[in-house]
Amino acid sequence: MSPTPVIVAPEPGLTTRASRFYLELKANGIGCGFATVCNRLTGPRHARSAGLDYSSEATIIGDMVKDRDCIIVDDMIDTVYPAVLS
Repeated sequence: MSPTPVIVAPEPGLTTRASRFYLELKANGIGCGFATVCNRLTGPRHARSAGLDYSSEATIIGDMVKDRDCIIVDDMIDTVYPAVLS
């Protein structure tokens, strides 16, 4: 049996949206985990808009995601940057 999937909010601001999806799945008998990614940029703020390389540190809060399918809940695909970092 494979592990249950994890619903992931790619940034703290999307935790409410992702948790609604998680709770709806649970209410319908679909087992899954939940996690939120907290990203912290370590490079200059202007680097992203200038298209330059920079680094970030990500901390996952919640259920383990290693070796599990993750369903990333984002609000808009044109701002997919937090999901990419995740």
